[in-house]
Amino acid sequence: MESFRFSVETKHTIWYQSFVDIEANSLEEAIKKAQKRGASDMEVDSDYTEIIYDSMEDLSVGDNGGQPTEEIRCLENDEIIWDNVEGAK
Repeated sequence: MESFRFSVETKHTIWYQSFVDIEANSLEEAIKKAQKRGASDMEVDSDYTEIIYDSMEDLSVGDNGGQPTEEIRCLENDEIIWDNVEGAK
């Protein structure tokens, strides 16, 4: 009997922790600069980015815009054969 390999792929939400240095004359000034910039405008030190595994949560199909969050993929032909939206393909 042959054996065939499949992968089960699951999408989650997770937090990353990155570190930034902000130059300022005081802590209060640094805090104000950070608040004014916001996270998306920060230049992070990618050498010190960590995944916070304790923050991992399942992502629902609804929260993923109606797209699958669980799939089974046949590795023999790289085809998705099942997902949690449409079921068997």
